[in-house]
Amino acid sequence: MDRIYEVSGVKVHLHMYTRTGDKEIHKKFRSYYPVHEDREDIADLLGWADTIIGDMGSIVIEALALGKRGIQVRNPMWRDYYRTKGVSEDELERLPEVHIPERYGLVVESVEALLEAVNITPVGGASQRIVDWIKSKS
Repeated sequence: MDRIYEVSGVKVHLHMYTRTGDKEIHKKFRSYYPVHEDREDIADLLGWADTIIGDMGSIVIEALALGKRGIQVRNPMWRDYYRTKGVSEDELERLPEVHIPERYGLVVESVEALLEAVNITPVGGASQRIVDWIKSKS
């Protein structure tokens, strides 16, 4: 929630539904982030950032594909969410939003771990590692 602002120089952009939704859950989640970018096009933000922090969505995969450091903040109960959607145990580890950040990015489950992770010097080359991995599967 608002502890994301403890990350130096952070810019927050919310998922479309959180940013613009009228449902109470959207309003509640939006209230956790009093300062955030309020626009749809984030191409310049992706270019500006050296590190991109996201949840279980695609943004971390996009960061890695751009050669950025991607840090996924994963709710410790993420498996429960996917189980309610009917995803089997075998499928869980193969989900791109699970597998790719684990292999090419950093995955954290707490604000303390996130704050520590943003201070780790990035290795770089994530996009090339992904390209090499895809080529090896062809």
